[in-house]
This record gives sequence, C-alpha cells and structure tokens, in this order.
Amino acid sequence: MHFFLDRITVKSTTLVLGKKKFFRSSINSPGYKTLLEEAELELPSIKKEGIYELNVNNPAGPLDPAFDLVQWKGDHFPTVIYHHGNNEKPFKYKAWEKNSFYKIFKPRQGELEANLFNLRAPFHQSFNLYLEKIADLNQFLTMLTTSTRLIQELINFSREKGSSPIIVSGISLGGWVTCLHRAFYNTADAYLPLLGGPRPADIFLDSIYSRLVNPAVSKHREEIETKLNFTGDFSRHQEDNVFPLLALYDQIIRYEVQKDAFKPHPVATINKGHTTGFLAGKAFREHIEKVLVKE
Repeated sequence: MHFFLDRITVKSTTLVLGKKKFFRSSINSPGYKTLLEEAELELPSIKKEGIYELNVNNPAGPLDPAFDLVQWKGDHFPTVIYHHGNNEKPFKYKAWEKNSFYKIFKPRQGELEANLFNLRAPFHQSFNLYLEKIADLNQFLTMLTTSTRLIQELINFSREKGSSPIIVSGISLGGWVTCLHRAFYNTADAYLPLLGGPRPADIFLDSIYSRLVNPAVSKHREEIETKLNFTGDFSRHQEDNVFPLLALYDQIIRYEVQKDAFKPHPVATINKGHTTGFLAGKAFREHIEKVLVKE
C-alpha cells in the first residue's frame, strides 16, 4: 500500500504540474555556502505570539519568508523551531489542509511544554508562485538557504531569552532544511529531520519523484549531486545531536539512501511510505517529545 500511494501521489502531481517541472529553466546556481552568505535578513521585533512577515532582498530576487510564533510558554522553556514540507500551507491550521505542523502539534490533547516557532519558506504563499520559482534551481536553493538563515536568527533570539534546549525539526523538504542548518551552523541543541536527509539529489535523480523534474537534468547528474548533496559538511560535526526519523517504505525520500548519509547516528523508523508517513503526526510528536525529555 505504501509503495502504491507514493506512486499515485507522484503520478497525480505530474498531471497537475504538466510542463511546469522542477528546474525546467536553469540548473545554474551557486552552492549552499555562497547562498547562505548572501541570505542576509533581520528579524522583526518579536513582542507576542503571532505571524511575522519578512521582506528580504537577495541576488535571486525579493523573498517572502515568515514565521508564526505559535506558542511562547516562557523564556526558560525549551524551544522547537519547525519547518514544513514541499508545497505545504504552513499557516492554514485546518485538518483538511496540507499542514504537517497541525498534524504533529495540534490534534493531540494538551500543549507541548515548549515554545513553538512554525516557519514558512519563501514562495509558499501560493501554489502558482511556487510553480514559477521551482523552474530555476537557484531560486529553489535560495528558498532553502533563506529558511536556514531564518532558523539561525530564531535560535539567536531564543538563546538571548534563555531558552534551553533549542530543537530544530522539519518534515521532507523541512527535514532537508533541518540537516542544512546542522551542516552549516550546528548551533541548536538537537536536530530532528523527519522524512528528510542530507542527500537530496537522489530525490530528483533516482526516486520516483524524478518524473516531476525536467528530463534534461539527468544529463547533468554530477553537477546536480554536487549542488544538492551536502554529506561532507553534515558529517564533519561529531556531536550526537541529530535524531532522524525515516519511513521504511518511502519511495521519495528513500530510506536506504538517507540512512547511510546519517552514519554513524542511529535512525528511528516508521513502517510507512512518504505519503502515509506524512499523516503519522502522532509518531512524529512522540519522537519530538522523546528528544525534548532527553535534552
């Protein structure tokens, strides 16, 4: 069932995208390090819970990241900074919306005893805007690195308030961002990538998701792997501060590929695929709570 649903999901998405496939215009882009250096942003003054919009100028064009301070329990409580997956509606807190934050943090009785930040990556205000931006690899990677930079600013804010521990987590694309932050900053106390890892080139080159990518990209395999994967930067950190959770039957973020990229760190698993795994909010919540208690 898990294999089947992943394939059906990709097939239906292929129909929706039509010719508007990933990286159809260009695969030219600087690497993560350069993009992170270019991702200059400044937090607004955070006074209370609520949504904060940011306007960021960048060589790739204007960007529109945002975050929702969903819950502030107090200065000395733990903080969880969460990042959504691909093409979610991160601030639409309804059961029928594509919103992993809601599935993980909202349905269960009782509040998580932590401060909660929920991010919105650039280009996620509308599906049409997102389709426009994924045409260009530079825009796509700029989206990821802008989110990564925003996480760093929120960590700085939380540290100044006295919060501890600080945990970064995210699902799918958000798991990618979580790993990116550890690779290039490593300033959080713990990282919990969910259904995501530091070897994302596999998604676009070899998984069933490659059907959503401009076919010409496959001719530039080495270049795509160099630009998207970051296992070297990720593995240079020796701290036992990463607690990944992968789905055993995932056909998009493939378990066998990503688990090797996490070595020597152990990987928790769920008996799901990518599509069915996305619905496993309770399992993700329990994983986060377990690490919170440990830290």
